[in-house]
Amino acid sequence: MTKVFSQLNNFILAIIAFCVFFLIACSKNGGDVVPPLNPPVTPPDSMVISLNPLYPGAPGNNSQYELIISTADGSILVDTMLDKSKSASISYKTTSKLVDLTTIDSNNFRHKYWVNTYKGVNPSQWDTLVFGRGYETVGSSSYSKATLHYYNVPANNNYIVQFSSTFGTTSYGWSIGPSAMDVQYEQHPEVPVYLLFPTLALYKLYYPTSLADTVNLAVMDTAVKQKFTINPATKLDYVTLSGLLDTTNYAKAVMLYQPGNFSYYGADIEYPSKYVEKYQLRISATNSNQDIINHFSYGDTVAHNFNFPDQTNYNLIATEKDNFSVQFINANPTYYTSAWENDQFYFEIYASKDSISLNPQRIIDHLKSRSHFLSGDFSSLSIKRFTFETMKNVDYSSYMGYTFNSGIRAKRIIYWSDQLMKTF
Repeated sequence: MTKVFSQLNNFILAIIAFCVFFLIACSKNGGDVVPPLNPPVTPPDSMVISLNPLYPGAPGNNSQYELIISTADGSILVDTMLDKSKSASISYKTTSKLVDLTTIDSNNFRHKYWVNTYKGVNPSQWDTLVFGRGYETVGSSSYSKATLHYYNVPANNNYIVQFSSTFGTTSYGWSIGPSAMDVQYEQHPEVPVYLLFPTLALYKLYYPTSLADTVNLAVMDTAVKQKFTINPATKLDYVTLSGLLDTTNYAKAVMLYQPGNFSYYGADIEYPSKYVEKYQLRISATNSNQDIINHFSYGDTVAHNFNFPDQTNYNLIATEKDNFSVQFINANPTYYTSAWENDQFYFEIYASKDSISLNPQRIIDHLKSRSHFLSGDFSSLSIKRFTFETMKNVDYSSYMGYTFNSGIRAKRIIYWSDQLMKTF
């Protein structure tokens, strides 16, 4: 019996040894390893947005607004009501950094819901939801009321005067006689006053020494007068030129030119060729297709040659509420928008040039199905405005990150921009 057990044990040990050898041999042959049936899933990235209070920049006057963040296929990641007067921290998980972000606000003044959707954005660095083009430098906000008495005023000035003491025209009133002129204005710390006689192309840049100062105009500088080179069918509606006297201190900016009548002034633009470090130019115009053109430029010189976008740069293939499609032709816009409206809603979609086909009706219906307070009839929605804007060397992602981050927006990344707006 002992011999039988001994033989049985040897047999069992032989089988175990063979199995161990087989497993070791298999482990050395990587192609024979069977992967686990349920491999571990990489957890989605956590995204956090820290938002400043929306109020008072919100277009409505209710105390709350709604924030909805979704994936490209419509899956909801965040749907929450936020207080306009308070900061908020929003977190969500997603495997994609690009999402669609929507804000919904009830505008009691216009009795409308105000809905903005930003498609394909990365809001991880946003700290505000107030859209702002944010190109221009703003001048000083601190001031004291002051007066200036000018004497030896040049003759034949046609009593046409432009005066500024900061980024905007800031005189409370002025009176002018044959040889003297008095101005009541806002005096800003370390910011000069700028006086221009447009028809004479004569100007004076002066740093006041008191709140009641006197200035001799016997000697004035000569301004540069220029016509713009633009399409003859384009009509200038509005031009403003401001100057930064110190690019390290944006408060030191003054308005240089804002003509009331181009033909009477004899120039499209008029400016000093010295004292100014950077010029900021804004133009609003209307082309032959009645599209509105908005231009911004910033640089060492004043731009005067323009090739504004027009109807040859886009083709609106479809403009129905359930089928919107656009083609851009010889244009590379940073972003474009389509705005839709009825008597209850204003709905605007921001998108990149790569997202040229949209179904606004489906987007708004999906939002309505999830929204806390969006209700009403969307059936009468129709397109009201189409806009596209091209910024030199700025793409969609960079611009969205710029306009919704107050820290970045305080810096300058936009040096040239042309916008076309078509209304329906």
